[in-house]
Amino acid sequence: MRFTLLGPIRGGKNHVGITRTGKRYPLKPFVAWREGIFAQLRFVPRELTGKPCIIRVRYFAGDKRKRDVPAMMDALFHCFERSGLVKDDALLCNVEWTYGFDRKNPRTEIEIEEING
Repeated sequence: MRFTLLGPIRGGKNHVGITRTGKRYPLKPFVAWREGIFAQLRFVPRELTGKPCIIRVRYFAGDKRKRDVPAMMDALFHCFERSGLVKDDALLCNVEWTYGFDRKNPRTEIEIEEING
């Protein structure tokens, strides 16, 4: 399965608020980003059966700032699981992540394939 998500990726771990009682909640910018990703994922066919997968991610940033790649991976995988694209994000066990730069067209190109055997 191959698809492209348009726009930048927001890492979730730096976009969390904490109430006075210690409860954690996502901040509004992260929630808006997540909802935008869900809207894009609605059009991705559900082809996976629940086996371990290889995921190849080609991220193209729109600027030259440093990125927290583990936070970005966590946010993406969370969206994949919550949207129903994968049954469990732990199934995305082999990860290849490459990083590029495209000021005019920031995007994330994703390929997911089940591991045979």
